[in-house]
Amino acid sequence: MAWLKSNWYLALAVVLVVGAALYYARGAIAPGGTVEPEPESTAVDAQAALRDEFERAKAAAGAREAQASPEKSTDTVIAEHTASLEQNPEPEEAAALLSALGNLYKQKKQDYATAARYYEQVIEQYPDWPGIKGVYHQLMTCYSNLDDQSSLRLLYRKMMEVFPEESNEYLFAKDALE
Repeated sequence: MAWLKSNWYLALAVVLVVGAALYYARGAIAPGGTVEPEPESTAVDAQAALRDEFERAKAAAGAREAQASPEKSTDTVIAEHTASLEQNPEPEEAAALLSALGNLYKQKKQDYATAARYYEQVIEQYPDWPGIKGVYHQLMTCYSNLDDQSSLRLLYRKMMEVFPEESNEYLFAKDALE
């Protein structure tokens, strides 16, 4: 402390040099000591420019989609998948079609009861299908949205029977039941 009292001018010089360096680093003082005006562009202007650019890109993407083949309605896709199922496809393709139908009803139509019936079919008829884990998760979501606690508990019990004890699905079902 005694050193600081006797050498106060050195401490002041250090503070001034550091302050000037910080001020210069911000770009407020140009080399040569002249003061430059603050840039007019602010963060708000930058956000507005980015928003405008995003809107232009979104409009361009929409125009490209409109030029492409017209999008099929959900009902058309459902009808096509149902027709494909009626042609008795291979088991793996049938499981994929049933799962896709469940997804369409769940995500596009928000008809959780119909979606659940498709997912239940996949689980019952194609238990070894490679995408079966996802079907269990989709079915859980349907039962939750329907507030069907009894079906949800039955599904958790089934998951504990089907999946190995160290699997995430088994552990999740076990925790949900406890």
